[in-house]
Amino acid sequence: MLTTSVLVVEDDPIIGADMRSTLERHGFKVTLAQDAPTAMGALGSDKPDVALLDVGLGEGSGVEVGRVLAADGTPFVYVTGQTDASTLSMLGTTHPAGFVSKPFTDSQLVGAVRVALAGQAARDRYRTAVDRITATLLELGMVRAPSAVARMPDETELEGLSPREWEVLRGLLSHKRVPTIAAQMHISQSTVRNHLKSIYAKLDVHSQQELLERFVGDR
Repeated sequence: MLTTSVLVVEDDPIIGADMRSTLERHGFKVTLAQDAPTAMGALGSDKPDVALLDVGLGEGSGVEVGRVLAADGTPFVYVTGQTDASTLSMLGTTHPAGFVSKPFTDSQLVGAVRVALAGQAARDRYRTAVDRITATLLELGMVRAPSAVARMPDETELEGLSPREWEVLRGLLSHKRVPTIAAQMHISQSTVRNHLKSIYAKLDVHSQQELLERFVGDR
């Protein structure tokens, strides 16, 4: 069984050592870096499954590391004592999987790692589902495909969907009709149509066909 790897970026050696000890007790493999350059080097040699990032480092910033991780699709959590609204808002633009406020308990630290990993697993399952649905749509000729490469709408767009809208979206991507979706979700057809309007607005499309075509085509 593969061990989950965690990159901990923390410039305080005592806090870093405590974090490593806590995570290793819970079965994680930990790499510890005390500054941004060391963290970047660790990313180049061995990609972690998840990262815990202090914001204020002696050299560089955890935000720099966060941007690299976000571009690579690796989940990360900020561990910081800077919890004012403006700082959290700025950190949110890098799309972390969560925040842990200092001082923290062992359970808060381990819980944040597990939640980040669960979120990544859900995104991976969604990508797999999109690939499978796209292949079926192409085979049935339901969408035009300049290339046969599947793609998702930008994840920042998808983050705005409510749980109910996600259910409707899954139905649409399975090419189900409104009555079928309504029956399976135990809601009225008019409610499904309202969810559709909201989905179209959030993803900037105007029809089911246009929505489907967002998942295929040139990158």
